[in-house]
Amino acid sequence: MNSGRDPLSFRSSDPRTVWVFTLDVPSKQAAEAFMTRTPMMTADGKGRMDWPVRDSLGVHPLDPNGLELTDLKKLREYGFARYLADANGMPEDKVMPDAAMLDALEGFALLVFSSALTGSDAQLAPKAPLRHIATYRERDPAPDMAPLPSEAAKGAPLPNKKPSDAAMSGRFAMLALLVLFALTGLMIWVAG
Repeated sequence: MNSGRDPLSFRSSDPRTVWVFTLDVPSKQAAEAFMTRTPMMTADGKGRMDWPVRDSLGVHPLDPNGLELTDLKKLREYGFARYLADANGMPEDKVMPDAAMLDALEGFALLVFSSALTGSDAQLAPKAPLRHIATYRERDPAPDMAPLPSEAAKGAPLPNKKPSDAAMSGRFAMLALLVLFALTGLMIWVAG
């Protein structure tokens, strides 16, 4: 479920991450209202954007394209754990040990993808109505340590290639055109 460090922290160098929260609200309308941004006037007459999900996650800025509100009833048959692995690319060997717990969740889940954090280091500080359930990170690709097959990679000098006949013909044609152009220009200059 977690990688040994604080599951609510994120560094921009981390692999793609998803934080799973349950949303403790009484209805679908309340869940949708929680996700909605609303313009508000402050006491000093200035406007600001009220956005409950951002305030409950405790992180700014937040990209709404990296958030997903999920009605867990709709995933009951398929399984929430399978959804995280198959539809969201999280490693099965990390998600499936939590399958019983994930599939037993009810109500609404909020998936917060690392793309919501706009590529910066962040520390999530969730508060009600959110409850952190799990954090999953994609695997870092293992570096390929196999030797490179190319002779150039082994430090051997590249062989000097003799230009092909076609390349030589092209160079000769270009030179002939330049000479003709110069002669034509000279004839026009002399005649004028």
